[in-house]
Amino acid sequence: MVRILIAEAHEFFRLGLIAICERHPGWEVVADTADSERAIQLAEALRPDVSVIDLSVFEPNGLKAIDHLRLTVPKTRVLVCSDCPVRPVMEKVRRAGASAFLSKSESPARFVAAMEGVLAGEPFLASASAFRDYPRLNPAERVPVHYLLSEREIAVLRLLARDYSNREIAQALGLSVRTAESHLSAIYQRLSVRSRGALLRLAIRDGLV
Repeated sequence: MVRILIAEAHEFFRLGLIAICERHPGWEVVADTADSERAIQLAEALRPDVSVIDLSVFEPNGLKAIDHLRLTVPKTRVLVCSDCPVRPVMEKVRRAGASAFLSKSESPARFVAAMEGVLAGEPFLASASAFRDYPRLNPAERVPVHYLLSEREIAVLRLLARDYSNREIAQALGLSVRTAESHLSAIYQRLSVRSRGALLRLAIRDGLV
C-alpha cells in the first residue's frame, strides 16, 4: 500500500486530491492538513511514501520545507502542486529535492501519471504547462514528449496509448508495419522507456490521450 500525505491550503483542492488518491488501487491517504507545522510533524511521524504539498502552505519558506523533509524523511518523495508562477519557482523546487512539480491547472489524469512516475523513481517530472513556461531542464530530466518527438512519432504514440497494435497503427496512418515498428523503436529510444505501460503514463501526463 502506497501511503500518501497531503498538505494543501485550500480545502476544496485538498478534498479533490484525497478523492483522486483514494480511488486509485493501492494508494492510501494517511493524513492531510492545511497547516505547515502540522505537515512537518505528520511527515516525520508517519513517514509516508509520498508527500503532496502545496507551496502556499509553507509560505514564505516552502523551499526550506522541502529541503527539511528531504533531510528528515529521506525516503519520502515530494510532489509539489502549485499555482505560483512557474518560471521563478520550478527550478528552485527541483534543486530543493522535490521529485515532481505539477501545476494546479493540470487534470486528475496528469496528477495520477505524475504520482506513478514519482513512485517509479523517474527523474524530476514537470507537467507540460510548467515546461512551456520554463523551457530549460537538464537533459537527464523528464520533459514533455512534444519536445522530444516528431509529429509522426506523436501520432504513433497517440494510437499506441489507445491500445492499437503495431498493425493497426500502420493501417491508421497509411504506413507499412515495418515503418510503424521503426517509429515505435525510435519513440522508446527517445523517451528512454522499455514498456508500453511507461509510454502510456507519459502520454497521459502530457495530455496525448
